[in-house]
Amino acid sequence: MKYGLRYLLLRRRARREGLFLYWDGTTWRLADPVQLIRRILALEAKEEALSRGMDNIFQDLGEEALEKLAGVFQVKRFDGRQGLTDVQFIQLVRDFWEWLGDQKKSGIPGLASEPLSEEPFSSFQAAPVSTGPP
Repeated sequence: MKYGLRYLLLRRRARREGLFLYWDGTTWRLADPVQLIRRILALEAKEEALSRGMDNIFQDLGEEALEKLAGVFQVKRFDGRQGLTDVQFIQLVRDFWEWLGDQKKSGIPGLASEPLSEEPFSSFQAAPVSTGPP
């Protein structure tokens, strides 16, 4: 069973620290969303595929780029015995996009407050840091 005490503790930590919690096929992982965004933007095919949004990203990216995207999340794609199937992998990436949009709407520090557009990372910017009382 993948839901247990470890999951509950990780979920609490994820909420408290603004981390993305996901199942990698064998264990629950926590990830810093800013690091995930940086890794996604570092993909060679980012301009063409990411600008068209999630619906087309898996059709537009080739097998090599999909492997790189799996590396972003540090997951293994299904090899016949273990790893995430393509359907699970696609859902993971979509869950991240949705989670990121929810965090932006919630005003989590470090993420812009406007909702995601079709170009999910085009408006990403760090929140201003307060240097003292207003």
